[in-house]
Amino acid sequence: MEEVSQLVPFELSVIAELFGIEKQEECSTLAEWMQAQYTFNELENNLMNELYERSKADIDYWNEEELKVQMIGLLFFIANVNTDRKIKVFYERRLSTEINEYLLSVICDCKYLDKINVTIVKD
Repeated sequence: MEEVSQLVPFELSVIAELFGIEKQEECSTLAEWMQAQYTFNELENNLMNELYERSKADIDYWNEEELKVQMIGLLFFIANVNTDRKIKVFYERRLSTEINEYLLSVICDCKYLDKINVTIVKD
C-alpha cells in the first residue's frame, strides 16, 4: 500500500463511494436502545439532576472537550454502554484500518464494532 504523506480533502460523497459506505435507514441496536425502559436508582437520579442543573448554567460556554468531561462522560458512565468486544467509550483515540487498499484514519470518541477490523494506534 502506498503511503500518502499529506491529508487529502474529500467530499463526503466521494469518501462514501470510495469505501462503499451506505446510509442505513434502520439500526436494530439503536431501535432496541430506544425501546428500553429503565428506572434510575437514587444515586443515578441525583447524578442526572445535578448534571441537568449544572448544564443549564454552563452548557452554552463549554467547548467540545469540556462538554465531554463535564457531561457526556458521566452520561456514558450512568448508561453503562460498554459491551465487551463491541462497544467502547473513549476520547480522542486514533483508529485506522485499510479498506480497498486505502488507509483510513480517524480520531474518534467512541466505537461500535460490528463487522470491521480496527487497529488502535497509541500515541
